[in-house]
Amino acid sequence: MSGILMFGLAGCIALPLASDPAPFEVSVPDVDPVEFAADGPLKNSDPQTLISDFLLASAAGTNDDFATARLFLTAASQQAWAPDDEALIYDTASSPSISIKGDEGSGTLTATVTVPAVASVNSEGVMTRSEDSMISSTFNLVQEGGQWRIDSPEDAFIVSQTAFSAAYEQANLYFPATTGDALVADPRWYPSRRLASHLLSGLIAGPSQTIEAAVTNAIPGGTTFPAQGVEISDQIAKVDLSAPTVGEGTPRQLLAWEVTETLLQDSQISTVDLSLSGVSLEGVETPSLPSYSLDTRIALQAGRIGSLAGSTLTPFDLPISPASSASYPAVSPINRDVVAWREGNSLVVSASGAQGAHSSVDVGSAGNEAGAPSIDRFGWVWSPASTSGPIIATTPDGQVGRVPMNETGVVSVLRVAISPDGARALVLSGTPSNATAWMFAVARDSSGVPLGLEDGQAILGIHGQIADLSWAGSSSYVVVRSAESSADSDDMELDEVAIGGFVSQSEVPDQALAVSAGLTTANVCVKVRSGSVTCRTGALWQAMPATFADVRFPG
Repeated sequence: MSGILMFGLAGCIALPLASDPAPFEVSVPDVDPVEFAADGPLKNSDPQTLISDFLLASAAGTNDDFATARLFLTAASQQAWAPDDEALIYDTASSPSISIKGDEGSGTLTATVTVPAVASVNSEGVMTRSEDSMISSTFNLVQEGGQWRIDSPEDAFIVSQTAFSAAYEQANLYFPATTGDALVADPRWYPSRRLASHLLSGLIAGPSQTIEAAVTNAIPGGTTFPAQGVEISDQIAKVDLSAPTVGEGTPRQLLAWEVTETLLQDSQISTVDLSLSGVSLEGVETPSLPSYSLDTRIALQAGRIGSLAGSTLTPFDLPISPASSASYPAVSPINRDVVAWREGNSLVVSASGAQGAHSSVDVGSAGNEAGAPSIDRFGWVWSPASTSGPIIATTPDGQVGRVPMNETGVVSVLRVAISPDGARALVLSGTPSNATAWMFAVARDSSGVPLGLEDGQAILGIHGQIADLSWAGSSSYVVVRSAESSADSDDMELDEVAIGGFVSQSEVPDQALAVSAGLTTANVCVKVRSGSVTCRTGALWQAMPATFADVRFPG
């Protein structure tokens, strides 16, 4: 089998001898946990039916370690096949088309399966979304004992998005930030069965390249755990790691922290009993996560910036007041110690308190187009800057530094947004009518000073006229862009994206100019070109009083 993603070839593949696509889907029971079941090959099954039934058995494969699916293979291929090396996920609204080539009398045939692709997930659980592509997989069929069987398939399996989401679970591997004071999520997709063992294996293997520059791994290289996996009894997970020496104090605290917080995502686990080479780590105190405040709206009104409860503004105590031209207020996601806003081409940064430090930085023409500044949990204020950029980070006392990027494809930065945990940066570059969204890891020193943006990746599946983007917590974000289904560029949509996950779309006010989100994608505020602001809580959008020049969330 050749499991490849063929970009831009939809509708251009000849399918000789293809049957009419027939809808097929693995039924999803309403109980938890989901258990799929599939039958083995029928006796004297024709090639078309064999492939169709094989796809069904593969979709149910995580329930029986693909034992049933292997029955469709030649004897020589059954043990060699490694289907969990890659899951090829297709759009549930589509049906795989199967075409057969060759002469049955020769005992050898070729079957081709094509279907629109959504994403793929590799053996490490990392998802890559597919944009405008097709899954095109080729199977070699031979006769064995008078029955058609699949010979030497490639190490992958094809599954619908519905069946995949029912059998797999998105969970986070948590790694300590380089500052040692927070855990950073590295999202993965693992089978729901034996989830804890998959999570522990992922921790030992280490972070993905896209976040490696922002984290450390407290689990030393060479660590192993028993082959039978994580033992769970009465919601207690017993984990005994065989590891090289791990020092007392902070090293053990960080190790216990990342293992415990990662495994507690398994609904079968409420307590983690962790030991190192037989020595219990019970009593080792783990650090506390930073206390984020992301869902409290902040607003700009008549020269004041403050927190918003209903329609009541409680102003922050600042040493200076925003000018009448002020826009795009921002505040730290941890506390209210740092506040920032824009005044024309200037970025104004202020510490709280009547005697607090404050500074103003000329960001050039970027100040008119780049939208809101972004404040990280360490108090650094980030902004595009055409005068010294493309990206700067500054503080209320006037420290200003250019933040280097290792990606030369990013030009004319329109917006930069730092995740609440400080580990990732969303960067919007290009022009408003032709923008590209990027994601970077934020490299920092031990005190949180930004050193650069590393391992930049253009975000696939997000395209068109992008107006703005914003974090929604540290593991998801939202993007406002022109609706793909409309020829009118004023018609906008909101893309809600989980890092390493799927994209969903929802409605957003027309002519949206800027967006800000809270802890989740349920809390979103949008500013439109006319200057009015509309905020969503859950599914309901509500217009904010016209006296507010802007309403946003921290970060």
